[in-house]
Amino acid sequence: MIVDSTRRGKRFPDALTKTVPIWCAVINRAVAEERGGGGAEWAELRLPPWVPPSEAAQIEARLGGWVAALRRPALRPVLDELVRALERPLAPSWISPDDAQAPQAADAAAPFSRVLCVTASRVMSAEASRELRSWTYVQGAADDHENWSRGLSAAQWWAWHEPLMRAAATSSAAAEEELCRLQAEAAGEAAARPGGGAPTALWRSGLLLAAAADASAPAVWEHADAVLDVGACSRAESLGADGARSYLHVALASGKRAQPSKHWWQTDVLPAALGFARAQLRRGRRVVVTCDDGVERAPAVALAALIALYDGDGVPDVTTLRAAPPAAATTKEGLRARLALLQGAYPAANVPRHIMKELNNFFVAAGGGWSRLVWGDEAPSTAIG
Repeated sequence: MIVDSTRRGKRFPDALTKTVPIWCAVINRAVAEERGGGGAEWAELRLPPWVPPSEAAQIEARLGGWVAALRRPALRPVLDELVRALERPLAPSWISPDDAQAPQAADAAAPFSRVLCVTASRVMSAEASRELRSWTYVQGAADDHENWSRGLSAAQWWAWHEPLMRAAATSSAAAEEELCRLQAEAAGEAAARPGGGAPTALWRSGLLLAAAADASAPAVWEHADAVLDVGACSRAESLGADGARSYLHVALASGKRAQPSKHWWQTDVLPAALGFARAQLRRGRRVVVTCDDGVERAPAVALAALIALYDGDGVPDVTTLRAAPPAAATTKEGLRARLALLQGAYPAANVPRHIMKELNNFFVAAGGGWSRLVWGDEAPSTAIG
């Protein structure tokens, strides 16, 4: 089930009307081709009836190229997983608040795996909207939570809202300090539980990924020799790094408006993170990349390290560090392909669009930070920001 909404006078947003059906068709056809062919149900492009035939024809004309892109070698691990998992073709259907009946339970004998595209929007006038509610609708607020949540999950908010609100009554800085304390405390408790403190290794690259809860002392040092922390708060004291263990904190708050400067990723975050990771990996050390939730910032930095430090497109078992930065920059397609590989190894990764834009600016754009990066032999184990 995929839920979205729109306010622009239409019931279903384009994401549910076109994007999801396109992805269903591309996946179905790629899986069928991998299996040596399939019936018509695997090849059909299923669009809602309100999409005009002319637009459907334009989409159909481009499906072959998208299928070929999904079957490229760089995405082989992802496609192999789809082939194993998908027993029946994906078929979207559309549900809105105005539907008279709720959708029925899926029939196990049906020839499709149903993808329910649910819109939360109602088509109504501004006057009716004001009568129905007294607040202002802010478009995108729900799916831009990274701009204001500071890594808080809904469960954490309801568990911590009383001390946070008491601190916020004093000042925003006090609230930030209290949030850091609560998150560090929760991370320590999670690491102490059975199964805690288990970062995910990215093949044999020496890089590992984890949320803060799974990168806490002492358990983290059983898996790695260095921690690259791009969370909002430093954990240097709790991790107890010493001469044999290294720690670098690059302060990176969640949300695209939370950075101290427009070029923060270009001038501070990526140069410091890549320099530290390279210095540690050259010494044969294993490096855990972590942030508060392990979902956005840490996977983005790990992705940058895979692009910057390792050769090969579509080779998951990367083991050899580059001797020097390559002369040519990567491409947007190369970045997306390596991200897909990373997600295959670490499914929790969900790098948002604004961070992918920063990576594109660094690695792809002319004059980006990649073209000016100079690698030294060592990088400091300090905190910046």
